Amino acid sequence: MEHAALDGVTIEPLHNAINDAIAKQHESGVTEVNKSESRGKLARLGSTSIEKCSSLPLPMTAHSDMYSVMRTISNERLGDSESFSFATMTSHQITQSFCLEHKTPLQGSLQLALQLAARRLFGHILPATETVSLAHFRHGRVDVNAIVTTPMMAFLDEATVDSHPRRVLRDLADNATREYVSNLRRVSRGQGYGRHLLALEWMIADTEERPSFFDDPSYLKSKPGRILTSCFNTGWQEGGFVYPPANSILIYFEISEER
Repeated sequence: MEHAALDGVTIEPLHNAINDAIAKQHESGVTEVNKSESRGKLARLGSTSIEKCSSLPLPMTAHSDMYSVMRTISNERLGDSESFSFATMTSHQITQSFCLEHKTPLQGSLQLALQLAARRLFGHILPATETVSLAHFRHGRVDVNAIVTTPMMAFLDEATVDSHPRRVLRDLADNATREYVSNLRRVSRGQGYGRHLLALEWMIADTEERPSFFDDPSYLKSKPGRILTSCFNTGWQEGGFVYPPANSILIYFEISEER
């Protein structure tokens, strides 16, 4: 599911259906009569009426063409979500007092633990990102922070080898958390690069040559994909969403007060 089932994965096909109807008006050889008919169909496709009603939910009526599009999208989303599973857990090991004792940031320590678990689960390092709220800016929504940096990769690879001294792993963990906290702070201040690069990529016209940068392995690994983490403090134990790729994972967590 995508947020409230009203995000891009759901809305884009609806937009495309209306855009296709608009485009058909500009096809060559269309007569004035056909243009009038096309406009009428477009108006019906995009029209929705809300009946006067004192109770909820409000009855809404759309044209049959739009209902057909919505049924198709609904079936596709249901098919996508059949394999989804949901599980919860509470950890009492990584706490505020534990991190203060070891002089390590709490959220950075949680990310290390989550990414190490994913590394051991899949047997290799997968691209991982996290949502970062920009709600403190006017009309701010979210940006993304790429978690798998070079220091993080160094820690994850070495932490799976049992022969390393604890001191070596501690130094690698410190480097990874420092880099993570620095990047998270930068993105939360509106200085992230994810949305800017995504906008530039989306601006490439079909007739333009695609810059090789956007197919570079390093850039592709920084984009949202298999593993997404989110720590918005909403109080929803089941909050969040997942990406369409198979075997993708959302890890939504909240930091509670110690009791």
